[in-house]
Amino acid sequence: MAFQFQRFSFQHPRKFGLVFLSVDLGFIYWDLILPIQQSESGAPEISISLEGATVGILALVIGLGCILFGSTAVRFFMPTPDQSKIPAYVAGFVLGGIGLAAYLALKHFLESRGYVSHW
Repeated sequence: MAFQFQRFSFQHPRKFGLVFLSVDLGFIYWDLILPIQQSESGAPEISISLEGATVGILALVIGLGCILFGSTAVRFFMPTPDQSKIPAYVAGFVLGGIGLAAYLALKHFLESRGYVSHW
């Protein structure tokens, strides 16, 4: 299954990017936008997810990169065995940091609106 997924990503990078982007829109909506909407409507409790925020940011960049740059972006994020994986690891680390920052900003926003943090 993993091999077929990787082969599909190399053969159809822009379609692969669309799949990633569609998954991303769900993560961004459920884990970043919905909690803000719930706080504005006065919901008694709101749940947020560090993993959801991080995956949302990561999938957004991978999806847009594959749509815009095609196979170059796929090779960057999934290098072949003879290519260095360090750039992909660095990009993943940076994007994970951005996801963490988005989560912390959302947490701060909710706490400033009076919600108690149990996260």
